[in-house]
Amino acid sequence: MTGKKEWLSEFDDSKKTKIRFADSRIMKAQGMGNVTIQGKDGKKAVIEKVLYVPGMKCHILSVGQLI
Repeated sequence: MTGKKEWLSEFDDSKKTKIRFADSRIMKAQGMGNVTIQGKDGKKAVIEKVLYVPGMKCHILSVGQLI
């Protein structure tokens, strides 16, 4: 999940859902897209199905989802 919409490619704003955090807060995801990251060696990887959650101040990456 990220709050940075500009990081997302192939953005689909029809993918809306609610996210419940461990502290019981609920935020709304306003879409989903892909994030491309580049390593120090120049290789690129794409993380697919990243939720866009406006107002998030940090990014959340689930290792379980990546596997």
